[in-house]
This record gives sequence, C-alpha cells and structure tokens, in this order.
Amino acid sequence: MKVSVIIPIYNTGEYLRGCLDSICSQTYQNLQIIMIDDGSDRHTADICDTIARSDERILLIHKKNEGVSIARNIGLAKATGDVVCFVDSDDTIEPDMIEALVVALEKNDAQIALCDAVTITPGRPNQSDTIPDFETSCTISVKDIKPATLSRVAGSAWRCAYKRTDTLLASKAAFPEGLKFSEDRIFNLMAMSAAARIAYVKRPLYKRLIRDGSACLRYYPDMTEQIAKMRSVLIPAVKKYWGDKYVPIYEAQIAGHIKCAVTNYTAPANGLAMAESIEKLKNLCANTSVIECLNTLNRKDKRSSLILRERYNQLYILGKLTNYYHKICRKGQYQA
Repeated sequence: MKVSVIIPIYNTGEYLRGCLDSICSQTYQNLQIIMIDDGSDRHTADICDTIARSDERILLIHKKNEGVSIARNIGLAKATGDVVCFVDSDDTIEPDMIEALVVALEKNDAQIALCDAVTITPGRPNQSDTIPDFETSCTISVKDIKPATLSRVAGSAWRCAYKRTDTLLASKAAFPEGLKFSEDRIFNLMAMSAAARIAYVKRPLYKRLIRDGSACLRYYPDMTEQIAKMRSVLIPAVKKYWGDKYVPIYEAQIAGHIKCAVTNYTAPANGLAMAESIEKLKNLCANTSVIECLNTLNRKDKRSSLILRERYNQLYILGKLTNYYHKICRKGQYQA
C-alpha cells in the first residue's frame, strides 16, 4: 500500500528538518510526502525548498497563509496513497510508525489505525499520551464504541492512519475551515463514522513537541467567539454522524475550553490590563453559547458557577491564581 503523509507547515524553521528526516527515513518506504507551506516566512520557505530537492517522493506546495485546515485539505486533494497520515511540522515520528500502522490496518482488516504518543515539553518530563480505555493493542468495533471512548479515540488526526477510499472518501471527511479549536475532532467524527473497525497500537510512536509558539500555549484574544463558533460546528457534527447520546461528552470537552478561556484572559503574557481582562470575562459570561453549554451540563465546579452567575471579578482572581500555579508548577504559560 502507498501511504500519503501530509505535513502542514507554518514558520517552524529548523524544527522542520527533524520532522522530515523522521518521515523520509521510515522503515516503510512506499510514501508520497506532501509538504504544504502555508505562507511561511522566507527562512522556513527556503528550508522547505532544500528538503524537497533531497527526496523525489516529496511534493511541495507553497501557498498564502490560510490556516492549518485549508492546508490539510489541499494535501487531501493531492493525496494518491491508499492510506493517509498527518504529521505536524515541529513533531517527529518513530522510525517504524508508518509500518506499524499499515501492519495494524492489514492484520485487523481495519479502516483506521491509531497509536499512542509522547508529549515533549522542554524543561519538563515527557508525558505519555495514551488511550486509557485499553490496556494493550486491540481492534475497536466502531458500532460498539461508547461516548467516552469515542471522545478519546477521535481526538488528534496526527496519531492516525486512514484508508483513503474506505474512510476519507466514503465520509467526504474534511477539516472545518475558520476554526481555531477542534478541527481534528470534527474531522475524525466524520472519518470514523465510515469505519467498521479501528486498530489501536499501544506504542508511543508519535513525538509531539510543545514549544514557545505552540497553538496550545498561544493567547487567543477572541477565544470566547472561537469557542462559540467551534460549538456551532462540533455539536451538529456529533448529532449527524453519531447521534444524540454522544453529545454530552462533547459538551463537556467544550466546557473545558470555556474554563481555559478564564486562564487565557488573565495570563500575564497576554499584556492585558486588569480592566481589559475583566471586559473579556464579562463577554465570556454573557455569551449565549457558553451559557447554553454550561446549563446543558449542569456544571457545579467553581469556574462554571462563577460564569453562570456573572461573577467576573472573582473569575479574574481565580484566573490569576491559576496562572500563578501554572508558573510555579511549570505547566506552560500562554504566550502573547
């Protein structure tokens, strides 16, 4: 089987060399490697050109900056492989990751295979990213998958290998454009709905780097609006592809984003004055989608309670304390 590996690229500079080295040197060599340069600076674009000239399996596309979803969708349109994988351009993969996923697909007559990952944050111990529902490698029957398990399995696209005809083309799966959160979740909800079996390889084959500038540490000035926009796409997708019984677990994930918004708006690195942070928190408390989500779940935790009661001054204090705790525990800080 031929495997198409899609790499969206935006200003990852020297990280890109390690990423592509780990892909080009895979034990499984029948690859189409699609590099999508999403409007990077000259430095990164030049590295892309140099790397592309080094391996005839590489297809390089330079384009204007439009976001990771559009970049990945362009890669999907260019993919000719029987199987499709995604790798972020500052991450690396183990030498046999693609071979292990292809073997899992074939051995288990599966349409999707996924593996564990390890999260690497400089200055902190590596963190295992596994599916706790399963103690060993196994085959998951999609028709029997429970909501909580689906929410964990249908997370990141970069840990998965998809049979292109059986899943991606069958479901017309595409990454939603214009969202900053949950693009992978929505894509996986579509793709996995067309699968009968998912092969799970309980090995940490993907190495995810959390660095300064990583999306999970970035300050989002419009986080409230982005959460509402994400919810307006995610919940209808859950209902369409999986049914109403799967909705609560995804509302709970959205509630997690809402709680993170409090930390986002009160992080020292965002440069907001106290009055500006409180204004952001007021808008969070007043957003109808935020209120609807928390009321649907009947959340009793402190942040949800303060949001529903519009106690934005107390939210500000709680957010500041949380950021201070993250600092002393070195859990990662939002970047301006």
